Amino acid sequence: LIFKESTLHSWDTFRIRNLWNVGTTSGRSVVSIDGITYFFNKNGFYAYDGARAKRISRPIKKWTKGIASSYYDDVFAVNQDDEYLRAFVGNLTVDGVTHNNCEIVHNVYDQTWTIYSYADAFTCYTLHEENGVTRIYGGTTD
Repeated sequence: LIFKESTLHSWDTFRIRNLWNVGTTSGRSVVSIDGITYFFNKNGFYAYDGARAKRISRPIKKWTKGIASSYYDDVFAVNQDDEYLRAFVGNLTVDGVTHNNCEIVHNVYDQTWTIYSYADAFTCYTLHEENGVTRIYGGTTD
C-alpha cells in the first residue's frame, strides 16, 4: 500500500492503482491487524480491508474532532496483541475541556474505544518480547 494525505494506492510492480480517496496525515499511524490496515487522517480512524476504506471512529467522533490539527502528522500507532489499535494523539479538547497526552485504544474485535490521558507526552511506541510476553513501551523526550 502507498499512502498519500488524501489517497490510498497499491503497487503491483507494473503500475500504481488508486484504491480509495482517503489517505493518512501520518505514516506512523498505519498499523496492520489480522489482515486489516488501520490508519488515521484528519477525519478520524479508518480500516482498509483490501476492498474499501471505512471510517471506524464515528462512535468517538467528538474525540477525534478534538485532536489538534497541528498534531495530525504526529499521530502514531501500534498493534497490541493483534487485538488492539493503540494510537497516541496528543492533547484533545472535547466539550471545552482539554485532555492532555491522550491515547485512543480500539479493540478491533468488539469495536470498543477507550481514551487514556497520561502525565507525559509519548513520542513513540516500541514492542519488547521477553519470556514469550510482548510488552509495549511508550517513549518520551525525557
